[in-house]
Amino acid sequence: MDYHKELKKKMSASYERQVKQWMASDPAQLIAAAEDIAAIRFIHENLVDTISDEDASFLLTLDDPLGDVSSKWVEENGSDMVHDDDIHHCIWSLWEECTDGQTQKEDGIYQLISNAENEMKEYAHKVKQLSADKIYQHSAETAAKENLLCSIIHDSYDLDDADLAKILQQEEPLDTLYQFLLGGKTDLSSESSISSILNEYNAQCQEETATMDTGVTLC
Repeated sequence: MDYHKELKKKMSASYERQVKQWMASDPAQLIAAAEDIAAIRFIHENLVDTISDEDASFLLTLDDPLGDVSSKWVEENGSDMVHDDDIHHCIWSLWEECTDGQTQKEDGIYQLISNAENEMKEYAHKVKQLSADKIYQHSAETAAKENLLCSIIHDSYDLDDADLAKILQQEEPLDTLYQFLLGGKTDLSSESSISSILNEYNAQCQEETATMDTGVTLC
């Protein structure tokens, strides 16, 4: 089954119904619904080409994927935190809402994403208070942390239990991983998969733990 093709058909049918409703509306109603209309058009034009087969399969289970993703996009677009890829985050949110019961790993993934998002919010807020020169000096760090956050949001389901448990021990997962990459002990970059980064991070932590005479680890 071509999930993308079937999703596109379902969304196109929904979009045609929406257009007919807009055409039947008076100017005042269109003005009041301007934000929703913009969201529906944006999602209709961009969703199918930016998602995975797994996401497309999930969205096909919804009665109105176009309406659901558009509504979620409007809901999240006005928040302080702006994601590099809002569409994928909207789908993640819908996954969470549609899951009747979370497994322990899903709880951990949700917690990791929440911790990382909150950390990025606080970091971005602090950087905004700096002078223009200082903001420029932090530009590389900001970009690296944004890449790490996107990787966490999109790829956390690929983590094994040990890697997930280790990073959940850190109050600031983004800075922890950024400092690890900055240390130059790995060939990985902030754009590598979060699974690869955490795998090497855990391996280094285990090596340091095994070689420290005091039995105390910094990881």
